[in-house]
Amino acid sequence: MSSENELERHLLSRSYEDPEEIEDLLDNRYSHHGSQKPVLVFGGLQTRGATEAVSIHKIGDKQAKKRRVNARTSVKSYITRTLAAQSRLCRSLQRDQPVDVATLRKYKIPTFEEFLPMNNLWQGYASDLIKENGKYNESMALQRLSSADFHGCLLSVTKAANPELVGVRGIVVWDSQHSFVMVVPRGADAKPWSSESDSFSRSERVGGLRMIPKKGTIFELDVLNKDVEVYSFVIYGSRFEVRSVERSGRKFKPHSVDDL
Repeated sequence: MSSENELERHLLSRSYEDPEEIEDLLDNRYSHHGSQKPVLVFGGLQTRGATEAVSIHKIGDKQAKKRRVNARTSVKSYITRTLAAQSRLCRSLQRDQPVDVATLRKYKIPTFEEFLPMNNLWQGYASDLIKENGKYNESMALQRLSSADFHGCLLSVTKAANPELVGVRGIVVWDSQHSFVMVVPRGADAKPWSSESDSFSRSERVGGLRMIPKKGTIFELDVLNKDVEVYSFVIYGSRFEVRSVERSGRKFKPHSVDDL
């Protein structure tokens, strides 16, 4: 009995500060005339636990928000550094001077090929989005793609206020509120549709990142269904000037996604 008393006394001391109150609880618990409660009552524990739980929850929210802010800051810093490095490399290039992978690595410029696995993952994700019960459903596809995550999507610019952007295609690496940041191919892959495939600008020889404004720009994308069927969609960039995290929880009305 004494060992049980010591254990219970220790547990009660975590909830009660007054030793006399602890002894009184123990006396009543084992007394023939006391309350003889079959359980130990830890006074104030529920309130204190709830306060701690709220405190931990708030700290967790702050930490999660801090991580999100740090992630956005890191991505923005990476994009800024990469665009600056691309500008330096473009300025140093001589007329028609080719750019090899070693030079790109020296300047820490990403290549289109490095992001192809990311695009493969997005294709699998999008293929599931446009189907319902295993079959393609157009209205469902438009609704889901309107709020989809486009990181990893291969987009092509079909119309833009800046004519130099028309024909640019690349894999989305950052979907910001007002622009798509894409990693684009270089050299002959930069504009395979052009008859002047032997002449490339400095930026086309370098490739790397391109920041494409959404406003006034029309994009096109293809979703492959097991490499057999290809579904093409047109995106009006002005309709997508919403941060991706906010767009994912946004519900578009059926009639408002016809011009997706």
